[in-house]
Parts: sequence; structure tokens; C-alpha cells
Amino acid sequence: RQVFNISLKADIALSLSVVANFYYYILTEDYNTVNDLNVNCFSLLKIVGSDTIPSWLILAYNSINLFELAYLLLLILLIRTSFQLNYLKSTVFVFLTYGVGNYLYLVAMTFLYLYFN
Repeated sequence: RQVFNISLKADIALSLSVVANFYYYILTEDYNTVNDLNVNCFSLLKIVGSDTIPSWLILAYNSINLFELAYLLLLILLIRTSFQLNYLKSTVFVFLTYGVGNYLYLVAMTFLYLYFN
């Protein structure tokens, strides 16, 4: 129950990502197609551009963004305070759980993209 509560609190960062994307694209009108709206405005994909990388790397580049970093930092801080761990142990715990899970998700989605294309 406590871990679920921590994850809900940390999800605020990911919710802010959706809100920030929404307002970014409304205010700047920096899109031409509907596919341009899928790009996170604070991601590595926005900096590099989707035309300069292979299409199977788009999901990986889009997942590297400031809000993911904020999510990781919130998880580390909330786990540290809830379980009275030091920063190193809570950081290792977050990277071994969420980091590995996120990596496996990206690998699986990239594999599915390559398989069905």
C-alpha cells in the first residue's frame, strides 16, 4: 500500500508532462501533422528531430525527457523518506526496478515495431 502511494505521488511528474505538451503545442503551434503531436516537447527527439534518426529509435528518443528524469528523482526522494534509506540505496532500488522495467518495455516495443514493419 505504501509503495502504491509513492508511485501515485511520483506520477504527478508524468501528468505534468501531458499538460506541458498540451500547452506547448497550443501556444507555439509548432506542428504540421497529427504525428508531430506525439513528440514530447522536452525530449531528446524534439532536439534531434525525427528525420535524422531511424524510425525504430523514435520511441527510445521520445522517452528520454525531462519529465522522466523528474519522475525518477521523485521516486528516489519518496522512497528515501518513506523507508528511511540513504540516497545511494534508494537510487539503486529505483534503477533496478523502474529503470530495468522501462528498458525492457522500450526493447519490447522496438522489437514489435521491427517485427511488424
